[in-house]
Amino acid sequence: FTIGRSSPVWVVSRGALQFKGSDRLARLSQPKRLHPLYQPCRSVETVVTPSAKKADCNAHIEVLSEPKRRSEIREREWTIKKSSLKAHASERVLELSHAKGQPHGFIPDNFESWRVSKAAQSSKPSSRVEELAKPIVRQVAYNLPKDDAFSVSKAAQRARCTNRISDLSQPIYRGR
Repeated sequence: FTIGRSSPVWVVSRGALQFKGSDRLARLSQPKRLHPLYQPCRSVETVVTPSAKKADCNAHIEVLSEPKRRSEIREREWTIKKSSLKAHASERVLELSHAKGQPHGFIPDNFESWRVSKAAQSSKPSSRVEELAKPIVRQVAYNLPKDDAFSVSKAAQRARCTNRISDLSQPIYRGR
């Protein structure tokens, strides 16, 4: 047993060097085997298979992968006054331009990824959760009982509102 040394830390006797261990000691010295249902932790990143790396893409994907062509702006779209180009910010504007900083006791969000437990990976939803997960099937518009369900009747088209409703519908002007 050495710790970065050429000589051992303590002297080992000849009897200890020539000792033959028992069968039980040999069995105890074997490393512990993993559980048969053990699954190692999965990596967060997706591993791209070699066949996917060698695959050829179609023409549409090639077109989508090209960068967008933008027209170059050679000159300014508006004119800037010479006095504006020579302007200097006041001390107050420079003071206001600094970042505000964090308040005392601020704790930033924790965006670390965590491992999904084996229980969560092998869980099965209850029948109630399955029932709630099913989408609501609504009838299509052509299955409605009346064909003219969305048409306005002649009486409603000729209707006139009362003077009181007309007065209430006018906006209130304040502060002018």
